Amino acid sequence: MALPSVDKTWVFDINNVCGAAANVTADTQDFLYQLINMLIAAGWAVIGSCDSLTYGNHDGVNRITAPNKFVFGYSSVSSWIILENTALAPHAQLLIWGEGYGASAGAHTMRFSLTGFGTDFGGTNGTLTTAPAGAAATSWTLYQGDRLVYSSPFQCTLHFMRSSDNECTRIIVTDASVLGHVVIGYLAMEKPKDPSPLWTVPVFTTHFTYNNTYNNVMLRPEILGTTSASTNSKTKVNGVETYLYYCGEVVGTSALGDNTSLGATDDPASGWPMIPVSLMSTTYPNRDWVMGLPYDLWFGHYSLVTGDTFPASPAGQLRKFIQMQRVIFPWDGLVIPDGTQIIMG
Repeated sequence: MALPSVDKTWVFDINNVCGAAANVTADTQDFLYQLINMLIAAGWAVIGSCDSLTYGNHDGVNRITAPNKFVFGYSSVSSWIILENTALAPHAQLLIWGEGYGASAGAHTMRFSLTGFGTDFGGTNGTLTTAPAGAAATSWTLYQGDRLVYSSPFQCTLHFMRSSDNECTRIIVTDASVLGHVVIGYLAMEKPKDPSPLWTVPVFTTHFTYNNTYNNVMLRPEILGTTSASTNSKTKVNGVETYLYYCGEVVGTSALGDNTSLGATDDPASGWPMIPVSLMSTTYPNRDWVMGLPYDLWFGHYSLVTGDTFPASPAGQLRKFIQMQRVIFPWDGLVIPDGTQIIMG
């Protein structure tokens, strides 16, 4: 097959190192501070924030002006911030809050709303001890966990990419201390291509994170019948929280990229596969074989490693794509350490 063309124009901010401080709290503060500022630089507007000392729900003030301004607390004072991206929906908003499960260091929560957080948008306002809430019919939790990783100190690398129209935002987190730069986290907030008529406000989020073993970061195909429904990719459709599968082509009971019957590469060009990703819902009453398609996203072969970039030729067109775990993304031509250039298509 020929290399695919991309639907979107992509903007990149990659190889941003964070962490490697003295403890999990400081490392996670650095990570969230950099993430917040990347989103703001990409056009996400600050709606309100809290630094555990002062707060404002809809005053447009960013109080997270340094990493240590993001304070973690369980049932006590903690920090939060609301960011808005109107390219997704008129009041599509992301909430990042310094409270997660229990009192573990670095515990935090991320929530998303199609219609906004706080009383201005049909929810409730935040305080020093409680984050704002959105309307239940249009809001959901992306992530609520103990912390980003389970070791300290840690050093990670943030790779930020977005479409120029801001309809797609993707953040890949790799572990800078592991050969091959293993993926330890992924966050996406985006519109799909060709959404189902069921999907009245077609926006979905995806969040994977490291949890005890790297294998739990599931940037890979999810095959119906062999994997339980994804709770990592979700949306709200007519008030119902709807879980989404990342789906690709299957040979027998194996994803095509897991199948070895074709050999390591194909015969015409000695190339590796790029298999388009689709989104499927099995959540009643929003079941749909193809809810939509993520823009410019493909599955790759299991033999390749995180950081492999391609095509390897011709000259002048290097590193247009990159494989991160099992998923292939558009890329900006730069290299992440330990990656190699290969032939695709």
